[in-house]
Amino acid sequence: RTKYLGEAKGEGSLTLRTSIIGRELGTAHSLVEWFLSNRGGKVKGFQHAIYSGFPTIVMADIIADLIERHKDLSGLYHVSSEPINKYELLRLMREAYRVEIEIEPETEFRIDRSLDSQKFRAATGFTPDTWPQMIERMAADPTPYEEWRRESVS
Repeated sequence: RTKYLGEAKGEGSLTLRTSIIGRELGTAHSLVEWFLSNRGGKVKGFQHAIYSGFPTIVMADIIADLIERHKDLSGLYHVSSEPINKYELLRLMREAYRVEIEIEPETEFRIDRSLDSQKFRAATGFTPDTWPQMIERMAADPTPYEEWRRESVS
């Protein structure tokens, strides 16, 4: 109900439902920062926790493309990548960030948070990149997150 109440309605309004992962500037609470803060340690990777969002750097480009090429698009759209489980997502992040973190497969926890973006894809011609491509792109971001985080604590 709260999602519905916060969604813009009417001609010229565009609401995108999605999920994002990415680096943080001031804290370390997100999935990515939590994972990277466990360097040299061990984490659980949920094999039945399904996710279909995007790295923030990729979502920014999707929004820029909508502004530039789909100015007349309006309505409510789910925007999703191909579903991936959190275990595989963490493995890709470990590889892309080149960190030593043991990922223990966990099979009991089950949740599917994936979205169906067929309507969005049909309206825009959007095709998501693969997860390896998106995670590599996120890891290649030259923004000095750790430096900024240290400065914000000082």
